[in-house]
Order: sequence, then structure tokens, then C-alpha cells
Amino acid sequence: MRYESILGGRGRRADEQMVWDLRISELLADILGREKNEFLRSLYLEQLEREETAVFRLNVFQDLMREEVYDAVRGFVDKIRECAGLIKLEEDAYEQHKLGLHLDAALIYIEALESLYTNLKALGVRSEGLSRFLNYLQDIVESASFHSMKERAYEAKRAREEIKIRVKIAGDKVSVWRYDDGEDLSSLIEELFSRFRGEDVEEVKYVRTAGEMSHIHAAILEGAFQFYKKEYETLRKFAEDFPTIIDEGIMSFVSEVEIYLTLHKVYEEN
Repeated sequence: MRYESILGGRGRRADEQMVWDLRISELLADILGREKNEFLRSLYLEQLEREETAVFRLNVFQDLMREEVYDAVRGFVDKIRECAGLIKLEEDAYEQHKLGLHLDAALIYIEALESLYTNLKALGVRSEGLSRFLNYLQDIVESASFHSMKERAYEAKRAREEIKIRVKIAGDKVSVWRYDDGEDLSSLIEELFSRFRGEDVEEVKYVRTAGEMSHIHAAILEGAFQFYKKEYETLRKFAEDFPTIIDEGIMSFVSEVEIYLTLHKVYEEN
């Protein structure tokens, strides 16, 4: 199924003189605040020429005036933006860190889609725009590719949870243990830390493969992955087999629906 815009159509750019005369720029400044969203600004500056488009948008807005619907969509947009942020972080992250970021992005994405689909279906949206999007969501969450990504993501999550180690750095001495006080891994990664001589004392009781990490944590992971080879391979294969997380239609919805969410905020404040 192809994504159909939640906007119901586009208009034409309003005349700049009219924008000036009606002080629309000042109104936009109040609506958008400090947010530098050029796409959203361009939508507000479009003059709709078809009554059907205006009615389409009004109906979507009426759906979003229901608190439960607004909360569901607002939460979904925030989660997808969080997911996109992790994917962006992945571009410049240490190699050892990329796998955790990719997995976290997938887990957030999967939960966000399933949650919104369940909520919108239960709430019974009435507008054509949100009804079409609900059908689009259904096609995604019921697809074989989505189910495969979900199954593999949770498999990778379980594998990551097995990677638990204790680390203590004191001057030139690096001590590493399994989290369960098992085998001492110091000899395995001591060489990896030779470049970090002179670091302050740091104790990391639990190191995960996700979240913000320094070059030291990256080195710890490099050593941990040598020990947890099976778990590392599960993480690596997930990232390799599912390089693209966010569906293009979902990203378009997130960009477009902001026009309704920002209007809702203004309406509530006034």
C-alpha cells in the first residue's frame, strides 16, 4: 500500500505582499517558536485553492482534538524522531557502538508502530486522513518483513543482554570481569587499553552496547565482543540484514502531521 498524504493535497505559496499585510510571519513566529522547520513553515504559507482539501484537514484536526488521539499521535511522532536521532548518531559512532544504536532504533520503531496501530484502532478515528493512515499502519505491522524484523530485533536484544562485564580502570591498570564474577577478561583486552594510559580512575559496573559511549567504552566493547562472539554475530547480522529501519511513508507522516500538532498546541494555549 502506498502512503497517502495526511494533508489531503497541497496549495500554492501565498503572495509575499499578502503575507506582509496580514502579518502572517508574526503569527508563524508565535506558532513555531524557536523551531526552525522550513517544511512546516512552507505548509503554513500555502494558500489552499480547493474546498475539499480544507475540509479534509479540518476533519483530521477534529480527530486530533480528542485528547486520546492527540496523545497517541504526539507520542508516536516523538518516538519516530527519537528513532531517527539514533540512526543519525549511528553515522559518526564508534564501530563497536553502531550495533547497539541500530538495535535501539529498531526496537523503538517497532514499539511505536504497534502502539499507534493498537491505539488508533481502539479509539476509532473518523477522519479520512487518519483512517487511511491507520490502514497504512496495518499493512506495515502485518507484513512479513515487519514480523521478521521484530523477531530478529528481540533475538538481538536478548543477545545484547548477555553481554555484561565489570571494568575498573586505575591509572595504568585495567581489570575486567564477567558481570557474574566469572572468568577474568583482563588479559583479553589489556592491550586494547595501552593507548589510554593516564586516564582518571573510572569504574563501570555495567556496560551495555547501547547509549552514549566514549572511546574507552568502545575499546571495552571490542574486547567484550571477542569473548561474546555468538552474541556479537547476532547483533551484527541484524544490522546487516535490516539496514533501513524507518519506512519512507512513516517519515512523511511524521513531517506532515506536525502542522496539526502545532495548531493543536496553539488552540489549547488560547
